[in-house]
Amino acid sequence: MKKLVIYLTVLTMVLLTSALAQSVKVVPALKEDGTAYVNSLIKEMVDDTLADGSQAHDIYVLKKGAVYLLSQKMIFHNPMTIIGETPTADSAIAQVTPQPFANGKCIGQIINTYADLTIKNVYFHGIATNNTARVGGNLIVAKKPKLRIHLDGVGWDYMGWSPLQFNQDSLVVILENLHVRNNTRPSGVYCPWTMNFGQHNTDTLIVRNCTIFNQLGFLFKGRWMYFNYLEIDHNTIVNEGKWPLHYHWYRNAKITNNIFYNVDLWGDKLPERQGQDPDLEIFGIVNVDTLPGNAPGDTTQSVYTIPENQRKLIVKNNCYFWSQDVLDYYATQDSVQCDVWMNPRTKAMFADDEHYPGLIEENTYNMDPGFTETGPAVILDWVKNARAGGAAYLPGWEPDKESIPDYYLFVLDWPYPENLTYSADMKSTDGFHIGDLNWYPEELAQYTAVESYKTPTIPGNFTLKQNYPNPFNPTTSIEYTLTRNGDVSLTVFNVLGQKIKTLVKGKEAAGDHLVVWDGRDDMGHVVPSGVYFYRLQTKNGSKVRKMMLMK
Repeated sequence: MKKLVIYLTVLTMVLLTSALAQSVKVVPALKEDGTAYVNSLIKEMVDDTLADGSQAHDIYVLKKGAVYLLSQKMIFHNPMTIIGETPTADSAIAQVTPQPFANGKCIGQIINTYADLTIKNVYFHGIATNNTARVGGNLIVAKKPKLRIHLDGVGWDYMGWSPLQFNQDSLVVILENLHVRNNTRPSGVYCPWTMNFGQHNTDTLIVRNCTIFNQLGFLFKGRWMYFNYLEIDHNTIVNEGKWPLHYHWYRNAKITNNIFYNVDLWGDKLPERQGQDPDLEIFGIVNVDTLPGNAPGDTTQSVYTIPENQRKLIVKNNCYFWSQDVLDYYATQDSVQCDVWMNPRTKAMFADDEHYPGLIEENTYNMDPGFTETGPAVILDWVKNARAGGAAYLPGWEPDKESIPDYYLFVLDWPYPENLTYSADMKSTDGFHIGDLNWYPEELAQYTAVESYKTPTIPGNFTLKQNYPNPFNPTTSIEYTLTRNGDVSLTVFNVLGQKIKTLVKGKEAAGDHLVVWDGRDDMGHVVPSGVYFYRLQTKNGSKVRKMMLMK
């Protein structure tokens, strides 16, 4: 009986702890008298801090249609989850907007985090409520290495410099369903970029189903560093001042199902290539170079260097296109060159199956998607003005700007005014439209986020390999082989047999596959250290292996 009482007590404590870990707190945007509540996000979280420094609640909920004003930077020392209520067609996404100071200026940064951070369904305005002040710095700054940053359904506009500043080592960054628009800097040619890794080696970067619209800089800046795993899948990038992917040391990556439309509108002059491409070639949308220490005569050593024949870069089902007005502009330029899909070095490496068997390009479209609504070519106009030495100004497209003189930029048009559905017949092998599937909600609902690597070789056995690394923290890779096409599920369970995470569910092609698990359950919560099992199920049977998460 005594053992039973102890067991029940422990079980009760575990259940209570689990309940508390998932408890939520709704953050008000207005005071009781109906006036705006400035810094309610900060106050609610500070008031929620316990004596031991932890948070009383794990999730903070923002109301849809509400505007949350900030006049102070938010600093997180505890793991933080901020979730906005799911927006609807007639009730906008929860918005966070700077409140100007008495001098008319506003905060220069919005979030500094020293701990893991998850944000979902929140829109951040770079323009303050006075329509003049602007966040000149960052949206999120990672302040420690090995953090996990997960943004889902997040958006922003008119941010300055680098909205996501990730100058820390070994980060895990997962960006899903982002909508970034008018991310511009008046005098910036190479910035702002969506995110900046500097020269810091990064564990994982996954960018899925995101739209980047009217941006002067890169999708990410990360030259002279490494990603252990990089995935750029089902994204739509329209009207961008520089290359989307500022990177060429791919080790294990996939660039699949994306649309690159009117990117690198700044173009390329030979003197500008210094410090960009190692051979001073035009950079190109997809750019690959040999890893340090592998090229003849290169004695550089790195723990990240692997043999060239072990690298994996799958480039598949992508579209690139420059509209006629862009081509017409470059036809008038003697020293400025329009960008290319791949430069000669990159093409040669993809064509060399003997030395680079893991570099695979398939089904690349070079055609006009025929977007429904992109607005005028404001980034191209800015490029023409800047190349001609004109005065700096803030480019951006707002459909009501000319018709409504006092139109406030901080008032978000909802739904988003751009419409990036398209008329061209471009489909991925999974049958979905390429590009951001948020423009096709029915397809998004069917989308399996973790798509596998597929190779043309069909092995003779049905296998499930041991995950690597094992033990792991925070991510691990799982590889398996299918003998024939068919329905597949790959699921993670705890020691009690409870399902934790569905990694794959749906039809898969025969061949080798690789999936990355980030240590989160189906609800997005970080799972505790311990032993877990992963099971591969097909109509021909199932296989189970054990793995350990150790923090």
